[in-house]
Amino acid sequence: MQTNRNRNWFDVNAVGFPVPYLEGGANSAYRVAMEIRRLFVKVVIASVSLCFAAVSLNAATICVGPSATGNGSGADWNNQAAWGSISFVRGNTYYLADGSYSGKTFTTAASGSTYITIKKATVGDSAVQAIAGWTSTLGDGQAAFTSSCNFNSSYWIFDGVKGGGFSNGLPDKSPGNYGFVFTDVAFPLNVYNTSANISDVTLSHVASTAPSGDVEKHFVRTHNSTRSVIRMTVSYCYAYGFNNYTWGTSAGIAHTDWIHEHNVFLDLYCTAAHHGEFLNNNFGNIQNWTIRYNWLEGIRSGSVQPTMIVGALNGDSGPYYIYGNVFKDVTFTDGGICAVNNGFGPHTLSGAVYNNTFVNAKSSYSGVQIIGGAGANSMTAQNNLFVNMPVSEGTSGVFSHNAYYNTSSRPSESGQQILSADPFVNAAAGNYRLALGTSAGAVLPVPYDKDGVGNTRGSDGTWDRGAFEWTGSITPSISVSPTGQDFGSVATGSTRDLSFTVRNSGGGTLSGTASVSAPFSIVSGGAYSLGGGQSQTVNIRFSPTTAGSQSRVVTFTGGSGATATVSGTGTTPDNSPPSASLSSPANGTIASNLVTIAAAVNDNVGVVGVRFFVGATEIFDDTAAPYSFSWDSSAVGNGSYQVYAQARDAAGNTTWTGTNTITIANAPVAMPSPLAYWDFQGGSTTSVTDKQNNIVLTLRNGAAASAAGKMDTGLLLDGVNDWADAPSTATLNITGTALTVAAWVKLENQGTWQQIVAKVKETNAFTAPYFAWHVFGSHASATQWTPHFQLVNSSGSSVDVGSSLNVNYGEWVHVAGVYDGTAVRVYVNGVSRGSAAQSGSILGYNQPLYIGAHGAPGEFSKGVVDEVRIYGQALTANQVQALYTNAGTQGPAAPSGLHVVSN
Repeated sequence: MQTNRNRNWFDVNAVGFPVPYLEGGANSAYRVAMEIRRLFVKVVIASVSLCFAAVSLNAATICVGPSATGNGSGADWNNQAAWGSISFVRGNTYYLADGSYSGKTFTTAASGSTYITIKKATVGDSAVQAIAGWTSTLGDGQAAFTSSCNFNSSYWIFDGVKGGGFSNGLPDKSPGNYGFVFTDVAFPLNVYNTSANISDVTLSHVASTAPSGDVEKHFVRTHNSTRSVIRMTVSYCYAYGFNNYTWGTSAGIAHTDWIHEHNVFLDLYCTAAHHGEFLNNNFGNIQNWTIRYNWLEGIRSGSVQPTMIVGALNGDSGPYYIYGNVFKDVTFTDGGICAVNNGFGPHTLSGAVYNNTFVNAKSSYSGVQIIGGAGANSMTAQNNLFVNMPVSEGTSGVFSHNAYYNTSSRPSESGQQILSADPFVNAAAGNYRLALGTSAGAVLPVPYDKDGVGNTRGSDGTWDRGAFEWTGSITPSISVSPTGQDFGSVATGSTRDLSFTVRNSGGGTLSGTASVSAPFSIVSGGAYSLGGGQSQTVNIRFSPTTAGSQSRVVTFTGGSGATATVSGTGTTPDNSPPSASLSSPANGTIASNLVTIAAAVNDNVGVVGVRFFVGATEIFDDTAAPYSFSWDSSAVGNGSYQVYAQARDAAGNTTWTGTNTITIANAPVAMPSPLAYWDFQGGSTTSVTDKQNNIVLTLRNGAAASAAGKMDTGLLLDGVNDWADAPSTATLNITGTALTVAAWVKLENQGTWQQIVAKVKETNAFTAPYFAWHVFGSHASATQWTPHFQLVNSSGSSVDVGSSLNVNYGEWVHVAGVYDGTAVRVYVNGVSRGSAAQSGSILGYNQPLYIGAHGAPGEFSKGVVDEVRIYGQALTANQVQALYTNAGTQGPAAPSGLHVVSN
């Protein structure tokens, strides 16, 4: 039973099933009173929300792209803000255009209950289309993220807008349909904070495909938190190949009031090393989780198979409200299909398992246990439908009114129904709606009175079993998505193709055709014959012959018929390139510091941008006149450089300017002396002495200064068991408010964290907080890793900054971590790629410095490390750039001669 602190959320009524407490018990008068009370509470909440809304009257809509356009303000689509440079403001909505985006850590502090909303810009969104500069090409694709998004504070909405999840009775298994997508990212969505609780985070319409291989990977990860996550909603998402849909909690932490709904989760990847549970409670206290209207299908491989929920491993768990879900082709060795208590103590597991459909599940137990494992359970399982699988009741709890078809075993229970025929409309096509009604199941209270497509349970007098309510005779029903397509601007004589999806969302056979009039035409898929749940793509082409706007209606026959709109604008072809010349700097100019690079450009229709180049490197893309850029030449070495530009128009015509040669003659950047500098020259296999204070670095277990380094030789590490360490010295025990650590690194794929330079807490052990500071790499994908710098202050507050730019395995990269008493920063190849606030003195450990491992040791680096420098002060951005540019030189002078650097 629940303790008093949970009574506001959960109770057990007179007939033995759990209901939300505010709905009341069996006494109808009491339930009416409680319903009035609930409505009153909703009015109060709405009033409070209006008050907060009044505070946010100045909220802005920001147009965002992977890189800036125009003036980069985000005020409209002609002036998109760059994703990497945004400082998020409470109350604002950030619309993302199509393109590739790096991951981000969201840390903006909460302000009351004011949300920050991040949404995909989509075709058909009137709010988006009303903003100046909008074209359909900004919103007919996806925002694709290349690394994790981390939510470290409260009140966020992260919504891809597009993607059906499991919403119309059929799962949307096409990741290309979703507005936000992560590919090959092990932890795409992270919601945790080590110092404060997080609340009110909504994640919607996100698709993610996990990386291959036997690695830990969770779609939504919260288990690194040492604080609770409260009121999180995950909806209309798609996830493939993860160990877990989400990992619930860490030891002793209560995560409460979560909703998981309308999601599609495919192919759990599980092995002996990495379990595959749909929802994993793991040692904590779960309270009030709703899991409804989801589709869970399949397992990839492995010796340890998944369990739907692992509850009460080392703490009380529940209640869970699990209803309206479809579970297909799932195998369990832990035995429990819905909830498991693995017996780590006398803990309780509670909740409701109502109106779910289970198909083709199996277990190493005598039957798949609806409530499995050991311990005290007060679960209630009613109105579920089991097909093609053995079933056993498991441990204690209420178990009644379930239906079975082709089950080799089943428990004894009241109200049980044995079906004599396949109950589904079209199981082969994934349509698990009922072809016929079942006998009456148990009548349950709100909110269980709706199925996942909105049908009212028992509206015909019979409450059916399974995820979907029987709604009458099975007839074809046509649905078309999207409801409209805008082809944008297309030159006359050219074409553009877009598509619709036509689906039979009913039963029987849907036969029909699609038609549209010129200048649009059906390219393919115009005739269809679809069984229940089947779909087909209809491709349509826009072929304008005259200039001007065009719109037509596409007619789809069959079922009750459907229509969709198509529109586009024909434009006169532009075959004339712009004229362009470099107006500044003049050929032969000797320059320093900021150099103005400008171009004079004209076009018969209109210029859309000018790209400026120094050597082979593009330094700026200017999309608004006058076309010029102020280039900071201190970022490169002194010497001769070729400067030129490329102009382009909307039709894609381009023109190159002439090339001017200039000479950069900047004063040398003054560099301080490092506290320690190891260049690893000499090929030693035993030790390397630093060039500044004679600190000896001992090479362990085969580590050798023998590999080809960035300059001369570097430290070779095998990623198995070797490393280098320097003893604790007063020089290296930095406890002030300033520090810089820098190194050249070439890492190989280890599939996990790799330590580069670390001031450790202890040797032969690895306990929190592990480090005073360290530079390290995290695994991003099969081909890339992410540089990090983490620093702990004397109060124990830790800040970890990951680079917004991933780097390639097998390539040299310069990584620097800087702390100046106000912020922790990570630099990659001389450019700041991330920062976070931090203050106070550096945590002091009188322990060794490690290169290539942590103090246990572990998390070994595989690759080569070179040019390690440690400073007792915070280098400026120019000084870090100089370290990168002047690889191998310790003095302040910059090299002369031609030196073109590509960042």
